Amino acid sequence: MAEHTPQPPLPRDRHPGWEGLYLATEIKRCVDLHQSTYEHWLAGGSLPSLVLEVDPADDLSERDDQVVAIVMGIERLFSPAVLEEAMGKPGEPGDDEKIAAVAAAMGTAFGDLVDWGLRTRGAEAPAEWRGVYRALAQIVATPLRQIREFADGFCAATTSAVARQRAGEDAGAGIEMVLTVSIPDEDVAAFSRALAEVKGVRATAADPLLVQGGASGRRARASHLIRWMLVGVVIAVSLRMLGIVG
Repeated sequence: MAEHTPQPPLPRDRHPGWEGLYLATEIKRCVDLHQSTYEHWLAGGSLPSLVLEVDPADDLSERDDQVVAIVMGIERLFSPAVLEEAMGKPGEPGDDEKIAAVAAAMGTAFGDLVDWGLRTRGAEAPAEWRGVYRALAQIVATPLRQIREFADGFCAATTSAVARQRAGEDAGAGIEMVLTVSIPDEDVAAFSRALAEVKGVRATAADPLLVQGGASGRRARASHLIRWMLVGVVIAVSLRMLGIVG
């Protein structure tokens, strides 16, 4: 893996726009902490992880629950209430510790997604299931790229806008950045095909292997293992940092 030396936090100078500048630079710094493992992922790397369940379908369901929880956690980070508490209400200063906490949580989520992808790609599953695990791991490829690009773009845009503001130049009405975390249809289709190729498994709601419950006490599965890719996983977070500039 490539060497990567993270930068230290940017000092909070308390000059105009410091809250937005601190949030943006800290998000980039905290995401950068995982750059080496991200590059390992991009290079096709993996980490071994055991499939402990007798039925790999149970393990796959658990893994998809894990990745949904990570993505939904990102959405909560950028809720208006959380951002206002960190950045301060209009005319009020922000809280540097809370800003740092938001950024750190964003970095942790990125790192968790990378780790999930590496471990899912490297799952030590029965031979006929290995293609399914590789296909499932691939569904985080686009979200990881989207988060990485968001961190870089938000930092660049905010740094430039705050610099213009402090120089007394017209920096516009604000900064708007949109983070979209999505899974391409082709990745969903590839996972569905891999699942269908496993002997005895059909990716349909009626499949008895994928809908369980009854005496076993295991929770029922609605639809099939790719259900969450189709609903509830795409998030769009708009950060309009009014008050940073203008």
